[in-house]
Amino acid sequence: MAGTVAARLRVPKGRHAIPTERRRFRNDLRRAGFDTAAMTLNPQPTYPSQRSYVLKLHRDARPQDGLLRGRLEHIASGEGFDFADAAGLLAALARHAAALAAGSDRQATVIESKP
Repeated sequence: MAGTVAARLRVPKGRHAIPTERRRFRNDLRRAGFDTAAMTLNPQPTYPSQRSYVLKLHRDARPQDGLLRGRLEHIASGEGFDFADAAGLLAALARHAAALAAGSDRQATVIESKP
């Protein structure tokens, strides 16, 4: 059999051999009462990757009994911190977040002072 499915079915040029649904998303929003001209994406993400961590619980951890033990890893830098209890987890998180904030403040100052 030679030719494409569309050629065999004698489908006019510009049409699909299989009917497809075409939706006009913007028109649907307008009908729903949204002002599509005013819609913009927020450039500041709600959960920035610079503030994202992975929590890995140790195989012996029993969170249901209040026994937390594991490792906290910062996604952007790859730095990891071991902890033996909930207080250690919170202390590691607070320490690292404060260091990141201080580093970004210093970086912003350096960038602003450059001619």
